[in-house]
Amino acid sequence: MGQLTHSLTPILKLTFRFIQKDPTIITKWIKMYFRYYQNWIHNGYDFAGREERVVDERLRPRMGEAVFRFFVGGLELLLRLLRPLVQVLAFIGFYLSILANPMMKLLLPIVRPLYKLLRKPLAPLGNWLSDKIVHFVKYADPKLFEVPPPKK
Repeated sequence: MGQLTHSLTPILKLTFRFIQKDPTIITKWIKMYFRYYQNWIHNGYDFAGREERVVDERLRPRMGEAVFRFFVGGLELLLRLLRPLVQVLAFIGFYLSILANPMMKLLLPIVRPLYKLLRKPLAPLGNWLSDKIVHFVKYADPKLFEVPPPKK
């Protein structure tokens, strides 16, 4: 957490710059991370082996896939509809992000003890949720995490 007192401003500046260009980059990032972890679980990098990967229909998390499609698709629709507003907010966020490092330095003494206090009681819930997400990523249809190529 302490490293955020030095790196949060550049991370936010870069993030806001990309969101300002294309707000739907957020859903592309979400799919990218899920695709990355699925490839990591199956040792399938650079598309090697992805095409012939067989999805076991009995283990396939159909409900999880539907929830993923609903939320990511809904977020993408919302970002498309609110594109001008999101771009303005990203523009403002880009310039306000200069305050992120100093704010993190002020908030860290408050956040760190709170994190230490909550970490242990929330660990069982976090572990359960992590197991569910890993199962979902492992057995979900790989096409779910694909991002269509940009239109030229």
